[in-house]
Amino acid sequence: MLMVEGSDNALITLTAAEDLVKIVVKAIEYEGKWPLVGGIRGNQIAIRDLIELGERVRGEPFQLSWTCAKF
Repeated sequence: MLMVEGSDNALITLTAAEDLVKIVVKAIEYEGKWPLVGGIRGNQIAIRDLIELGERVRGEPFQLSWTCAKF
């Protein structure tokens, strides 16, 4: 797994396609006034926590490679 150095605290959001479809259908069928602010957000997890979860499920650590790439 290739990791950007210092990104292990970054949050990522995981949203199931099925959940997104449900919200889109509700939005299309909604007849009321749309709010100015709205949206959908799935589950957030820090990259380090996702790696730890994967390692527990897998039963062994991942081999991580760190890079200093800047975005």
